[in-house]
Amino acid sequence: MKKVGRPRKPKSAKKEIISVNLPSILVEKLNHDLSWSQSRSEWIERAIKAKLEIISNQEPSVSDSKTKSLAWALALREDCPNFVVRAIISQYGWVDSVMFENLKQ
Repeated sequence: MKKVGRPRKPKSAKKEIISVNLPSILVEKLNHDLSWSQSRSEWIERAIKAKLEIISNQEPSVSDSKTKSLAWALALREDCPNFVVRAIISQYGWVDSVMFENLKQ
């Protein structure tokens, strides 16, 4: 027996209605830029997807990095003062590294 009716969409394809408050000037600009055949919802959906893609493709920010990784990166910089490198070594114990031989004195 053949099923009659519209096939069901998978959950990932279903859309959810949300309400967003926007300044009226922004809505007016959007309406002005869209033609009659264009959907405001589709335009906003594409804009959000583009923004999320940009965000997900970015390198991790400094605030997302672990403190030990940041300290290691700082200690490896040529312009990092010796007293800062010594403080990092005393905190994290990297004295065995060949790069810090000159600081063991």
